[in-house]
Amino acid sequence: MTNTIERTKTEQEEAIKKIRQEFKEAYDKKYVKQLKKMKSEIEEYIDEYSCEFSKMLRKELKNKRSTVAACIAEMIEKNLESQFSREQQRIIELKEQLDASESDKKQKIEQIQERREKVQSILNDSITMLYDLEALETDEIEREAV
Repeated sequence: MTNTIERTKTEQEEAIKKIRQEFKEAYDKKYVKQLKKMKSEIEEYIDEYSCEFSKMLRKELKNKRSTVAACIAEMIEKNLESQFSREQQRIIELKEQLDASESDKKQKIEQIQERREKVQSILNDSITMLYDLEALETDEIEREAV
């Protein structure tokens, strides 16, 4: 009887072992299947969101690029405005110098004209005196001849 009990016990242990093994295999199959399903879902999720993330990133980079381009354009515009302003001021200064030169030229021309008129007057007076002297000489010669 002990032998039978031991055999029954051994058979029961083997049956339990077999059931555990079958359960483990079924569980492993189900677990592997479940893992594959979860892996597939995770990959789909990653693909979906990586594509969406990529779009968002491209959009953000495009916005940043536009912002940077606008900043650069603004800097260039300010620089050009500054250069334009300096050049405009330089043109005004040159025009003032030219106007001053024109004024100086006009003044010098007037001074030269006045001097020319004085010289002409002196020359006319000199010529008149020369004629007067010649006339006096002629009169003197005629008087001496008489």
